[in-house]
Amino acid sequence: MTQIRANGLQTALVVDEYGGTAGMVTVEDLIEEIVGDVRDEHDDATPDVVPAGEGWQVSGLLRIDEVATSTGFRAPEGEYETIGGLVLQELGHIPENGESVELTAFDPDADPDKPTHWLATVVRMDGRRIDLLELTSLGDRGNSHG
Repeated sequence: MTQIRANGLQTALVVDEYGGTAGMVTVEDLIEEIVGDVRDEHDDATPDVVPAGEGWQVSGLLRIDEVATSTGFRAPEGEYETIGGLVLQELGHIPENGESVELTAFDPDADPDKPTHWLATVVRMDGRRIDLLELTSLGDRGNSHG
């Protein structure tokens, strides 16, 4: 951060311990890691979570922790960072609009032997990326979406 500020840069390459390129970071990325989401004129003005029927419409790019804060869905640990990534992992393929998958969640404050079930339905794809999902709590009933 000091080098970025001292040189007046907006982006920097991140180098790993072997001297290889690990990625790229922007000043906005660094600030958001420290203070949270920062909206600017280039960000989409639509909210990431919108109440819809008995559930929520959720951006597929929303991080799992943000989904938990907004909806109460607590995803199990896994190799994904976003709700769209979790749905892709559970489906095992690139979905089409209207496809659904049941997700199992565990509330750390509740009985660990009683998972909750949620239904994630793909509302809109953007190429191969899940753009918008509908997320609905099924409670502890599960498998009720037929």
